[in-house]
Amino acid sequence: PGVLSRSGYFVYNDTPMPVIDPATNWVTERNAPAGAMDLYFFLYRTDYAQALRDYRLLFGCTPMMPRYALGLWYSRFPTLNQAELVELIGEFEKRDLPLDMLVLDLEWHQRGWFGFDWDHKHIPDPDGLLAYLRARDIHTTFNVHPGRVPVDDARYGEFLAAAGIDPAEAAKKTEMDGRDKINVFGEFDVSIPAHAKAFMDVLHKPVQDQGVDFWWIDGEAPVRHITNLDSQLWTNHVYHEHMKANYPERRPMIFSRTPGLGAHRYPFHFTADTWSTWQTLRCQVEQTLRAGHIGQSYITHDIGGHISSFLFIDPELYVRWVQFAVLNPVVRLHSSKQEEGVGGERRPWLYGERVVTAFAAAMRFRMELLPYLYTLVWQSHAEGLPICRSNPIHAPAWENGYGIWDAYYLGDRLYAAPVVDSGTMRQVMLPPGVWYNGLTGARIESDGLTPRTEIASWNQAPLHYRKAGALLVRQPYATKASSLPDTLCLEYALRGADTDDTFTYYEDDGFSQFHARGACATMRMDSAERNGRVRITIQPAEGTFDGFNTTRRFMCSFFEATAGTASVNGATVPVKNGVAEVTVDLRSGAVIELQANG
Repeated sequence: PGVLSRSGYFVYNDTPMPVIDPATNWVTERNAPAGAMDLYFFLYRTDYAQALRDYRLLFGCTPMMPRYALGLWYSRFPTLNQAELVELIGEFEKRDLPLDMLVLDLEWHQRGWFGFDWDHKHIPDPDGLLAYLRARDIHTTFNVHPGRVPVDDARYGEFLAAAGIDPAEAAKKTEMDGRDKINVFGEFDVSIPAHAKAFMDVLHKPVQDQGVDFWWIDGEAPVRHITNLDSQLWTNHVYHEHMKANYPERRPMIFSRTPGLGAHRYPFHFTADTWSTWQTLRCQVEQTLRAGHIGQSYITHDIGGHISSFLFIDPELYVRWVQFAVLNPVVRLHSSKQEEGVGGERRPWLYGERVVTAFAAAMRFRMELLPYLYTLVWQSHAEGLPICRSNPIHAPAWENGYGIWDAYYLGDRLYAAPVVDSGTMRQVMLPPGVWYNGLTGARIESDGLTPRTEIASWNQAPLHYRKAGALLVRQPYATKASSLPDTLCLEYALRGADTDDTFTYYEDDGFSQFHARGACATMRMDSAERNGRVRITIQPAEGTFDGFNTTRRFMCSFFEATAGTASVNGATVPVKNGVAEVTVDLRSGAVIELQANG
């Protein structure tokens, strides 16, 4: 349940936990007087959204993820070699499929599980590979197991010296790693400032400086001397703060296991090795929603699972998993080797053209939704609301919603109902109100009591619903999530009654920390529906940033109806195929009016 409970309150006991010393900005023992208690009481009744806002005030905000992280990730264990990676990218490109992130597992470095030296047999030219990826706007995260350092690592001696660890004493504490049969040292402690600094500066920074965007922290570093300090939470903190301090041009992301409360400050969080089954897929939907109840908005799953008995999983299961993923914060395909029950291929073209077609439809839906999704990232950062929101967060008065964990709000104007069982039939109970089936355009007036039987083919976009009386901001298809759109698509779903709606759209450069200094822009969009006519008022943009395009093209249309006439600032503009194309100076804003046919 996390912070949210039907009891209407939550008590957090911080009494036994260490604290950050404001003088040093480092963790230290609490040293509280005997009998002292440190309790925090959240009282919210059914205002669960407010509870998450209050949680953010105490535990800190979710960072802004880079825009590129909303695109497609590809992960494989073991990591493909350099030539295979280049071939992989070419396969995505020739099919016009998106690819923004490569996850390199432990084979990028020597000596198996632990290490920081490049394996030049696997990656012969690291600088050349990273330059090749940068030229294609593909970003990287590298796997690291931070619990040990191989004594044969090229920078091991430098690490000991920088940490102030006596080499002779360290030699007494080395051990043979049973997995890889190498000598490793693990008797350091990242709760000691000198150890943490040496660990990051000596072992990690040289690789980062070559162009690695962030680290996949597969486990925790040693934490020994601070009582009740969660080792994974502090490990994540050390990595995150190191990136933040050393690379202001990058968002300080990490990719790690989750240590629970407070972990949302250090995203992303992966849900570890899972079986490739329908049951796992069903569980991951609920897990995503419950993670949002403790502020963890940026959850990432192994799409397709990690453990299976065969190289290829059921193609239907694969496609349904991808469809769920595109309605998630992160879309990360995960392949693995076929060995000892661990296996699974996730490259879509290896499943045949029917699967490629379905995969492309799902990813097109995702990439066209990027402006809306990135605004949801901002809402997570600013308000503590998760991207995938359980029913009680938005509809606390809807009693049936409390028992539904396989469907959810994606923001406040889309409702996701991923198919999590074999077959094309899906029972869906929608929240009360007027909705449109996002695939068929069918208008639905839901009482919140009556389930519907939907037909959801697996060769199209995922099953979802559009809230009536609401504006949705999209963009034309692009294969790179990092690219800011020159054109925005405004789609309004008619409600058939007088309706007012407001949506605040957000942009920044998508990759740096400068948004924290105010380098960002918001555009409030007000819509008013009256008798089949909709007025969309784009308020003047507030704020700016380097690269902000103040002259923007808008493609304006109805979702389920055809626009007959249109105007901008009172001047008639042509409508072609139901779409009005207008150019707006965002410094002054505009008033756009659409009249539906019929």
